[in-house]
Amino acid sequence: MAARVAVVGAGPNGLSIAAHLNARGLQPLVFGKTMEFWRDSMPAGMKLKSDGFASNFSEPSGRFTLKAFCEAHRLPYADMNEPIPLDTYIAYGEAFQQRFAPQVDSRYVKTVTRNGEGFSLELEDGTVAEADDVVIATGLSSFAHVPAPLAHISGERLSHSSAISDCSRFAGKRLLIVGAGASATDVAASMVKAGAEVFLVCRDRTLEYVEGGKTRSWWRRLLAPNTPVGPGWKRVFITTFPNLFALFPDWLRVFIVDNMLGPSPAWFVRPEIEGRIRVLPAREILGARENASGVDIELGRVGAQIEYFRADHIVAATGYRPDIHRLPMLSPELLAEVTLIEGSPRLSATFESSASGLYFTGASAAYTFGPMLRFVCGADFAARRIAAALDLRALSQVPSTPVAPRIIRLARP
Repeated sequence: MAARVAVVGAGPNGLSIAAHLNARGLQPLVFGKTMEFWRDSMPAGMKLKSDGFASNFSEPSGRFTLKAFCEAHRLPYADMNEPIPLDTYIAYGEAFQQRFAPQVDSRYVKTVTRNGEGFSLELEDGTVAEADDVVIATGLSSFAHVPAPLAHISGERLSHSSAISDCSRFAGKRLLIVGAGASATDVAASMVKAGAEVFLVCRDRTLEYVEGGKTRSWWRRLLAPNTPVGPGWKRVFITTFPNLFALFPDWLRVFIVDNMLGPSPAWFVRPEIEGRIRVLPAREILGARENASGVDIELGRVGAQIEYFRADHIVAATGYRPDIHRLPMLSPELLAEVTLIEGSPRLSATFESSASGLYFTGASAAYTFGPMLRFVCGADFAARRIAAALDLRALSQVPSTPVAPRIIRLARP
């Protein structure tokens, strides 16, 4: 099994890249289970926080949008203020895959290693595939973050929010959910429906719900224009000019990505939270001790004594921190070739890492191209740029970026 390009991942980014490569005749190998993260790592019955117009996969014509899919299947849709059910979005992703990336192979990639001027990909069943170039589009699944004070708690008493899709097993349990963003409130709302007693603890003084549910006046749109990641002129810049964002110094890009677009629950979840769960704001986890009956948690608060809380189970809805060392398929030798920015690869203008022929997209590309890459709306920019670069590379048969002295990369035949 061999191809010029292999794509690892079959979510919005991987499928979008495959669609653009197929349109250019490159016919990549694509590995992964279609929409797996969305199906297995989000609470059943939830709705997307992102607006409909900001949730499109990318294909060259730009016509197979979420709106077009919903209209064709007579499903409710609006560009804004109409939350998209998770099941609808998964169905859209599956339809996109069948139409634009029919070659998806559901086997996992076990290992990616350097093989001369190309790569070898060992699959879970032992099959080996060969590719000249590899695009890593695995999404967030490997980057779940658990705060240090909770890291020692066993899986029987602690779950990351990405590991919870069925909340029914928590019926009757006393839960502490840690976090202040959409993941925290989505899980909290689902847990309440399942019959759990839910408490939510966060460092913020209040939950900052995003605006929504009504049309914004013209003057509000002028002061803060709508963008795929929310209103505001700064957000206009990061969604319109990710190529210019890449020209900022490393420290500034990291600061912006880490501090812009902070935790903010969806507006439509608010009625399911207020009055139904108890929020413990302005607190942080200082420590936790597991015992036979649950977990005892120490909560710290500025200017106040330590509080103690007992829960049957803790849910860490504490987001994701990209670190490619946590990608299980990349061999240590290949990782050693990649120059990093805070755990993420330093990328060229075409998303290529310092390991020649190895490309990254999605959240792993955010420290180069900005916060937009953390969201589905970044798939179009990434897919078009990566596909164009790989197409040019195939035509010219020369590397698109300088090769590190320790790696000899020959011209392709």
